[in-house]
Amino acid sequence: MSFNDLGGYGSSSPRSATLDHDEREYRALVQRVSQNVFRVNTNVSNMQRLVVQLSRNQDNQQTRQRLHDITEQTRDLAKTTGHDLKELDTYQQNVDDSTTHARKMEQQKLTKDFQKVLGQFQVVQRDAAEKSREFVDRAKHTVETLQANAASDEHELDQVDQQQSLLHHQERRQDMQVLDNEIEFNEMLIAEREHEIYEIEQGITELNEVFRDLGTIVNEQQSLLDNIESNVSSMAINVRHAGEELITANRHQKKSRRTMCFLLLLLVAIVCIVLLVALS
Repeated sequence: MSFNDLGGYGSSSPRSATLDHDEREYRALVQRVSQNVFRVNTNVSNMQRLVVQLSRNQDNQQTRQRLHDITEQTRDLAKTTGHDLKELDTYQQNVDDSTTHARKMEQQKLTKDFQKVLGQFQVVQRDAAEKSREFVDRAKHTVETLQANAASDEHELDQVDQQQSLLHHQERRQDMQVLDNEIEFNEMLIAEREHEIYEIEQGITELNEVFRDLGTIVNEQQSLLDNIESNVSSMAINVRHAGEELITANRHQKKSRRTMCFLLLLLVAIVCIVLLVALS
């Protein structure tokens, strides 16, 4: 066993070890929240780019699937980060006021940064929903046009003269089948987009809950910071008053000592006079 090993015994108390462990956990959680805020911000930038692509007639399944995946990932990150910010509030026990104040300042900044990127996420989700609504409107108009054409072709086919060739009749039937397929395809796209809109609106509603929680956290953090600052100010005032009282007491003590010295000298003088009189 080395000297360093022997020196380790009794070098830290259980309370000190607990505080060190608490600090490590707190730092790890702060780092995770910070990283998640950065990831949400990056995802929002990617989503904004994809929404722009949708508005430039680049609406395709690959772009929409990518947008859907990033949206879901970001929504999960937002929920996790909101939960972690709440958990950070629990790391305030068994620490002094200065540590509490520093942690609260750090948490307040993280919370406000997260509020900002979360607001941007909500905006880009609404933009994506609006693009989907525009697509649905166009698709419904297309379906109405195709249905009108199909009805016209059906009526025309019924009016075909019996003497017309069977080949012409089959060609008209094929054209009608193509129209029916286009109608079915557009109706499927409409259903998909309407489901996307529903999911986005549900996600926005869920994140509104996170927003409300963040607002509560910010208010509580500010209240605690105000209390700490008020306590620090009160302590400073008390220290100043105590100093003033100490100075006053010191002055009184010095004055009292001077009085005692004067009285002692007076007593000595009187004794000397009495002795001189007695000896004469």
